[in-house]
Amino acid sequence: MNEHDRSAVVIEYASECAEAPLFEKLLWKVALWAPFGMRVIWDDTQKSPYLLRVYLTPDWKGTLRLPRLYLHHFFRSDGDREVHNHPWGKSVSLVLTRGYREFRWDPVAQIMEERVVRPWRLNRIGRNDFHRVELHKGRPWTLFLTGRRVEAAKGEDWGFLNTDNGEYTPWGEWHAK
Repeated sequence: MNEHDRSAVVIEYASECAEAPLFEKLLWKVALWAPFGMRVIWDDTQKSPYLLRVYLTPDWKGTLRLPRLYLHHFFRSDGDREVHNHPWGKSVSLVLTRGYREFRWDPVAQIMEERVVRPWRLNRIGRNDFHRVELHKGRPWTLFLTGRRVEAAKGEDWGFLNTDNGEYTPWGEWHAK
C-alpha cells in the first residue's frame, strides 16, 4: 500500500468521528493538519492500521538532538506476544482520551504487571521497560514525548521480548520474519 493510500485511511477514520466528543474531533483536525507529517504504522499483515503517528516537531536529524513530540492514535491493542521496548533513553506518554491497560514486564519477578492508565495521566517509559498496550474503552489518543535515541536506527535499537524464555528479538529481525 502506498503513502497516498495510507493517508486515505487516516481521512476515512477521521470522517468516522462525527459522533465523537468535541476534543476528539479537535485531535483529528490536528492529525489531518500534521505540521511535520504523519505516518500510519500497520500491523504485520499490512492490512490493518495499528497506530497513527503525527509529528508535532521536526526531525532534528542529528543537529540539535532535541526531544520529539508526537500525537498518537491507537487503532488496535498490541498482541500478547508484542511485548516491546522503545529506542529512547526516556519517554513519556500523556493519555489524552479513553485510556488503556498497560502490561509491563517485571524482570525481577518474571511476570507481567497490569495497570490502567487513565486520561490525563502520565506514563513514563524507560529504555529497558518492556510493555504492551491493551485498549479497553475505544481507541485512545496520547501525546508522546521522547528523549534522545539510545542507538542508531539499524533495526536493533528496540525490539520484542519473549516473556516465556527471556529472548530478545530486535525489531528489524522481528519484522523480517
